[in-house]
Amino acid sequence: MSNDAKSLVQRAYEALRAGQVSSAGSFANDALALDPARADTHALLAQINEMQHDLPQARQHAARALDADPNNAVACLSLGRIQLREGDFAGAETTLTDFVQWPDASDSDRSSAWSMIGDARDRLGHPFKAFGAFATANQILLRQRFVRPAQPSPVHAGSVRAMTEFAKHLDLSRYASAASLTPAPIFLIGFPRSGTTLLDQILSSHSQIVCLEEKEFLTEALSQVLAPGAGLDRLANLSADEISTVRHAYWERVQVAAAASPGMIVIDKMPLHVTLTPILRLIFPDARYIFAMRDPRDVILSCYQQHFKLNAAMEQFLQLETAATLYDAVMGLWLVCRERLQLRFCEVRYEDVVANLEHEVRRLAEFLDLEFEVSMLDHQSTALKRSILTPSASQVVEPIYERSVGRWRRYETNLRPVLPILNPWASRLGYDA
Repeated sequence: MSNDAKSLVQRAYEALRAGQVSSAGSFANDALALDPARADTHALLAQINEMQHDLPQARQHAARALDADPNNAVACLSLGRIQLREGDFAGAETTLTDFVQWPDASDSDRSSAWSMIGDARDRLGHPFKAFGAFATANQILLRQRFVRPAQPSPVHAGSVRAMTEFAKHLDLSRYASAASLTPAPIFLIGFPRSGTTLLDQILSSHSQIVCLEEKEFLTEALSQVLAPGAGLDRLANLSADEISTVRHAYWERVQVAAAASPGMIVIDKMPLHVTLTPILRLIFPDARYIFAMRDPRDVILSCYQQHFKLNAAMEQFLQLETAATLYDAVMGLWLVCRERLQLRFCEVRYEDVVANLEHEVRRLAEFLDLEFEVSMLDHQSTALKRSILTPSASQVVEPIYERSVGRWRRYETNLRPVLPILNPWASRLGYDA
């Protein structure tokens, strides 16, 4: 491989890590033009094409990569992912079961493969074997636990409960005039795996809406006035000038990222910002919130079975007990915020979206003061045009389906240790026991 092609592949990987999928594809195709036989380039293009939902092209590149190098991990994992998306669940299980036996496979790749094996077994109707595969994937990652940061993560049960106490005693009268001439944000929040990515695609299908996907705009804006590790007492004493600074810094970043036309509504999708709702209420007293909700037992099962990019929050989903404990804390916080902080919010149940899409979409449009557009019912077309970087990417390009509703019942035995935490929430939120 020439030095120029090597450089292009390296730039493609850098772009991919930064979430710039289209740019990564351009670099990889340029590298392929310089060296058409290189396995690594074909493997990379298989990965990129799959992310762009071009499965036939992705399969071709995976096959060419494996022909040239049968031990190419990127190509093998991409092939397994493609087989899953094409509905060849038995083929995916075979491909990936072979892969996890490779002696030189990395722990990270082996964990990803076991997670996909679980998906394949689930779709083949083997929940006991599927859960075993998901557990193996998570155990591999648990052995790789990263060094914890000096400051506790805000997305941790203890931190969330501290935020709940903060919300209970927040004096809203101090912030009644904090709204400014900058627009009122709209935040799309909720516990992970509650349907936020599906709502993102539905909302993005409206001609006057731009959805921003999981960027730390708020954290970056708060850094303008807060030192690292600032506590809740400091937040409670933000001055009007500091709030204005944060608000303007937030919108500067959002407007650059959105590149939206004047008059467009920008929705900030960051599901676990639900844990920062009291702070959002201080900075943006006029904000609106779309809160995604789903049966808590399906939520925790899905979190446990999902192969997330590991960080301080997602690490808690590697075990059912920590996932359920975090859910309990987050939902407790949301209920306090909903009752005390005078929020403008719209709760959307995943099950209602599945059962009656148009009704829920019309309700969302009304909440946003927009006219309903029939394009919102065709979220697949929107999703297929985007390189979605969340774990739900392969699911939201499918038609609305019901197989994820009540999935937990097939895994009830596995969930038994955490049902005492989740069943009361299911009852409280109106789900059948």
